[in-house]
Amino acid sequence: MSSETKQILTTDGIPLEVSLKKAEKKNKIKAFLLVAPLLLFLVITYIFPIGDMFMRSVDDRMVTNMLPKTFKAMEKWEDLNELPPEEVYRGFYEDYKLLAENQQHGKLGQRLNKEKNGFNTITKKLFRQIKRKKN
Repeated sequence: MSSETKQILTTDGIPLEVSLKKAEKKNKIKAFLLVAPLLLFLVITYIFPIGDMFMRSVDDRMVTNMLPKTFKAMEKWEDLNELPPEEVYRGFYEDYKLLAENQQHGKLGQRLNKEKNGFNTITKKLFRQIKRKKN
């Protein structure tokens, strides 16, 4: 007998090691395909909503879209240590009045209240004042 080990062959002449690796690979693919629907479900129902929530928590587009005149006036505000100029207040009032007329002021109050506690109360008072002026 020689010191070399003989390879064990399958009935079709393929080495047993290669044949086992192929069968193992097929089994892994089958197992993944069985789990794939569950993974897809988890990604759609958990990962996407959590990612969307994270994006909305740092994205302030809602506020800037609702208050365009206010933000244009704030860009001109030079000394941030002093009170804002009158244009900022006027811009906020005009933007908020438009939101109140379109019944969209509630979302703004809730969003701003997350940044500064008590803001929702202030915006509700402003809404009541605008409503009184209108009548």
